[in-house]
Amino acid sequence: MFVRHWTLLVGVFAVASACGDGADPDAADEGGGPDSDSDTDFASDTSEACDADGDGATAISCGGEDCDDGDPTTRPGSVDGWETTTIDEEFGGFTSIAVDSDGAAHISYAPEDDADDLGAVDVRYATDASGSWAIEVADPGGQADFYTAMAIDPAGFVHVVYADDRGELRHLTREEGGWTREVLRTEDLGWGWPSLRIEESGVLHVGYALGQAPPEGGVFEWSVLHLVNAGDGWTTESLQPDDDVGNAFGLALGADGRVDFLYSDWTHADNRYATNASGAWETTSIGEGRLDLVCPEIDASGTVHAAMLYDWVPSYATNAGGTWTIEPIGERSYMPSLGLALDAAGAAHVCYQSGSDPGDLHYATNASAKWTDEIVELGDTATGRWCSIGVAADGVVHIAYDDSTHLSLRHARGRRADGIDQDCNGADG
Repeated sequence: MFVRHWTLLVGVFAVASACGDGADPDAADEGGGPDSDSDTDFASDTSEACDADGDGATAISCGGEDCDDGDPTTRPGSVDGWETTTIDEEFGGFTSIAVDSDGAAHISYAPEDDADDLGAVDVRYATDASGSWAIEVADPGGQADFYTAMAIDPAGFVHVVYADDRGELRHLTREEGGWTREVLRTEDLGWGWPSLRIEESGVLHVGYALGQAPPEGGVFEWSVLHLVNAGDGWTTESLQPDDDVGNAFGLALGADGRVDFLYSDWTHADNRYATNASGAWETTSIGEGRLDLVCPEIDASGTVHAAMLYDWVPSYATNAGGTWTIEPIGERSYMPSLGLALDAAGAAHVCYQSGSDPGDLHYATNASAKWTDEIVELGDTATGRWCSIGVAADGVVHIAYDDSTHLSLRHARGRRADGIDQDCNGADG
């Protein structure tokens, strides 16, 4: 990425008055306080007027470099455009990312098949909470079957759920003493993947798509499981237990504690939305297209938003108008890579890998009231696989993804191209 840096030179002139003492009227008074006149004080003043937005940067009008003192996200050093970093050079598949209240990123990941063939195993965890990236082994020898799922509980502890390809659904917890492992299910899990959400009370909800071959052989049959650890131990329930459902599925948790699922229903050639908002599961159809990946979230108003790979096209679905609508938002893709996060305003942010050769990491958002799509990183072969996305409180977007060319974990952070010069360097991006 090429970034143009512009330098803004501010000239300061002292003018002596015929009746004055010849001192600079914009200099601070003795003792370090603001001067006593009525005009704008420069950087040597401590007046709050020089940092009205409280972002720690001094306004240009006070001799500083903050080009918008009414917006705390706009200041020198702020994120504008995209910055990419390699975190782990051994492998980087099956990512899940969470961004904490301080803006630090937390990523769980595991080797995909190519890395596993080279002997790279372990479920790992990476974070930049200390100011630089640190990597830990969360589960030595763990071999994930598909995406890992991660969330941070109200106490700040990190939780990871994944299906080990040797037949265990595992829950990992990072507490002050290190990592612990809990086995939630032991069976022939087949090929599946989990979702994880945590209530404000600390109750964990795990969604799991269980795919198993029937005893007589043939095509896998699927079921959607909901696991909860409220009370003593874990309880498990199955949605539509008599049907073949969940080849693609996603779990979302509302602020009121309600649980929603979106999933494929092969028995009825449909895709369904299920919610327990009334205390019992109720389902409705959301459309009959081919559903391969789906990532739902619930905003503060209770509206559901979902990113999905729908008929092989990255798409966005919502029930905002009372009925479900689905619209395409990106390039056709045959890649198992998709992520969704909502910001504080309820805008959707999506990562996906394009299906073009060689395949690029894309970022799409409707934050401007219409969908925009941009390339975050061009790929040599398959950049952007297994992506996941999070949004910090200040609006900075974080994406974790796999660079399959080099079998590495990468991280991108940035903002959409919005015409705003957030880092005050004279250009957007």
